[in-house]
Amino acid sequence: MLYLLREKGKSHAYVNQSLSALKFLLTKVLCRKEATDRLPRPKKEHKLPDVLSQKEVLQILNNVNNSKHRAILILIYSAGLRVSEVVNLKIGDIDHHRMLIHVRQGKGKKDRYTVLSERAIEALRKYITSYHVVDWVFPGEDPINHITERTVQRIFENARNKAEIRKNVSVHSLRHYVDISCKGRAILGADEKNS
Repeated sequence: MLYLLREKGKSHAYVNQSLSALKFLLTKVLCRKEATDRLPRPKKEHKLPDVLSQKEVLQILNNVNNSKHRAILILIYSAGLRVSEVVNLKIGDIDHHRMLIHVRQGKGKKDRYTVLSERAIEALRKYITSYHVVDWVFPGEDPINHITERTVQRIFENARNKAEIRKNVSVHSLRHYVDISCKGRAILGADEKNS
């Protein structure tokens, strides 16, 4: 196994898969369970994800001309929504007056509220008035159903490619960006209070 890692340059995931196959052979086919006790597994690699800068986020958003697609990406970015949450939004979930979104059954099947930015409200207004949406905020081709998660991923990929950003980032990176930037602001705010 070390040979695969060091000499062949295989990934830890590849080595672990090979090790699992070898253990299966030894225990299930050859009935030699004791031989598997000495087979160590390499530790899983933990790499930090690529993070978009504010400039890169703006480049991506500026490469989206369709108001529906733009509103989707701005909501993910500014409200920190997951793709599954943005596609499942209904008109009644958006409170323009209080600047809130009611996220229903998000991760862990929990409801929560998240804040709408002025930019997100403006993008939503522009989109909703031009598309005349009724039920789903982002309907699919058949308005009975919402837009698919894969469609949202493609929207992001197209915008990222047009912006010529070469980082290995996905639409979830927009949400990750808001997590990092909000935590940074919260820390700065706390420091300012105490000084």
